[in-house]
Amino acid sequence: MAPQEEAQYAPSDVIAVLNRLSEMIEQGRGVPFSASVMINQAEGVELLDNARAALPADLVNADRIVTDANKVLDAADEEAAQTISDARVEAEQVTREAEEEAHNTVTQANAQAEQTIAEANQRAESTINHADAQAEETIAQANQRADQILQEARQRADQLVSQENIYREAQQAARQTVQEARQQASDFMNQSDQYVNESLAQLEELLGGIAEQTRQGRAQFSRQERPQF
Repeated sequence: MAPQEEAQYAPSDVIAVLNRLSEMIEQGRGVPFSASVMINQAEGVELLDNARAALPADLVNADRIVTDANKVLDAADEEAAQTISDARVEAEQVTREAEEEAHNTVTQANAQAEQTIAEANQRAESTINHADAQAEETIAQANQRADQILQEARQRADQLVSQENIYREAQQAARQTVQEARQQASDFMNQSDQYVNESLAQLEELLGGIAEQTRQGRAQFSRQERPQF
């Protein structure tokens, strides 16, 4: 069969070309003992050329669209991977900074608490030592005064042996003086204990404030937002 004049096909005629090829194959003469058929080579090649000529613009556009889409997807994947990597780095940095800030806050609070406790202990010890010294001095003065009174009483008793009542009055006066001295010493000790208790109460209030600041710092750190992945 002689080649026909070359036809011009539009993209919508591709199905007709394919149908014509199918008819040629179905109507072709079969080859004995095989599933092959014989068709007009020139006509088949012509149909294929015409079909190929009708599709290049569509195929090129489709291939370009697929290629561009793949590039966009690849760029999106790279951008997503970079975004995730940057977010992880930023999250790690924020976490490190928060942990460092919390550690510094706790360290400063502990140092301040230790310093406050040391100062309070030093003041309490100084107050107790001062109270003990003053109490000892008061007792010593009272004992000295009592000894002096007893000595004077003995002297008077020696001089006035017959005046037994005077001697008893002197002893009573001496005992009363000792009792008053001891009462004064006891009152001073009570005042010292009260001062120490007030100092410890102030220390307790200060430590409570530090503990509250530390708790608030930890709570604020716990409420900090974390990057979501």
